[in-house]
Amino acid sequence: MPDSDVCRSAPGTLPLLVELDWVLLRTSIRAELANRTITRHPFRGLPHAFTLAFGGTGQPGPALNPATLPYSQSILDILRSERAAGRELVLVARCERQHAEAIAAHLDLFDRICSERPADAGSYELLASNERQSWPSLLTMLRAMRIHQWAKNVLVFVPLLGVHGYGDAGKVFEAAIAFLTFGLVASSAYLLNDLADVAADRQHPSKRKRVIASGALSLRQAWLTWPLLLLAGVGLSWLALSATFTILIIAYLVQTMLYSALLKQMALVDVLILASLYTLRIIAGAVAIRVPTSFWLLCFSMFLFTSLAFVKRYSELSATSEGKAQDAYLRGRGYRYDDAGLVATMGISSGYLAILVLAMYIHDSKTAQMYSHPELIWLACPLLMFWVSRVWLVARRGRMHDDPIVFALKDRVSRILAIFLVLIVLSARLLPVTI
Repeated sequence: MPDSDVCRSAPGTLPLLVELDWVLLRTSIRAELANRTITRHPFRGLPHAFTLAFGGTGQPGPALNPATLPYSQSILDILRSERAAGRELVLVARCERQHAEAIAAHLDLFDRICSERPADAGSYELLASNERQSWPSLLTMLRAMRIHQWAKNVLVFVPLLGVHGYGDAGKVFEAAIAFLTFGLVASSAYLLNDLADVAADRQHPSKRKRVIASGALSLRQAWLTWPLLLLAGVGLSWLALSATFTILIIAYLVQTMLYSALLKQMALVDVLILASLYTLRIIAGAVAIRVPTSFWLLCFSMFLFTSLAFVKRYSELSATSEGKAQDAYLRGRGYRYDDAGLVATMGISSGYLAILVLAMYIHDSKTAQMYSHPELIWLACPLLMFWVSRVWLVARRGRMHDDPIVFALKDRVSRILAIFLVLIVLSARLLPVTI
């Protein structure tokens, strides 16, 4: 490839110029470098990241991997068609030469690289795009926020159901605010995590379709969005609920970020953290409606969510074990593939311990005061035993969703069992006592 920055027209036709940033790519090289710097070195890299983001060239760093960058497929199709027709193609790249050369070598489409457009507009044809000027659609934003993951936040309603406060409009409203707050803060964490993992996600067969990895939501837009979501969530909790709830929300965020950055790589610790994140939602739900957290509820939820966290790890081990050595480690995790059997054993045991806690709760003296027929709650034990066993059977067959809570909310059998459990609890509370 010629090394000159001067673009000259080929005889008989005009060269086709394409901008690298926001035309060929659905991002900009400067934004990519800034994101890589700030996510790898949050404190030391902050000045360099802002320099890159707002116009400077910054310190030279290793070239970006051109195979993983988000290209505009429609632009690539045009360029390949024009290349096949013999058209001269010129890449206009306002970035360090090494990045432009790496991308040009990877695509093998361009005859020249220019650092600026030629001064004479009549000597070339420009392939333009307005992609950088538009914000994504509402659907794209909701996908970026992983709105479907908000389903896990229904756990904040569990204390409301536990104290049978569903008839109190004030408590229902407070629980709904807690649900919204957790959703906003969780979405903020998801966006920040996706920004940190964008390079790895682009190499993953399914995660490369995420809106940030694909370029549907730009890095700059994501960096603007996640702090706004965080401020909205924390501000709402402070204004509408309490300082204690706000502290729990911040603790949830810190724990989530520590998990994403470090703790998910530590075997067993990761499972306990996942279980505690689920349980924290229940504690926060109790704080939101100002009721004490039940000892039995915390014991039950910790064992049950530990079982579901083990399901998540077991599913990851099973899904990626094909063709892998048994003593090899699951990428980004602290488990070897031959740990799958032990993971399943610990997970199933934790699930059955949760059912044992429920059985012991039935005989608690306070239970008799809350229910007219506490003995009816015994019917919930075999239903839960069936559900825990079925979840593990589904995981063993390789059909478990990445998140077992999301699986439970989408699974028809799980929803039917949930209806029966609700009917059992209502019957135990509302049926009249016969003398």
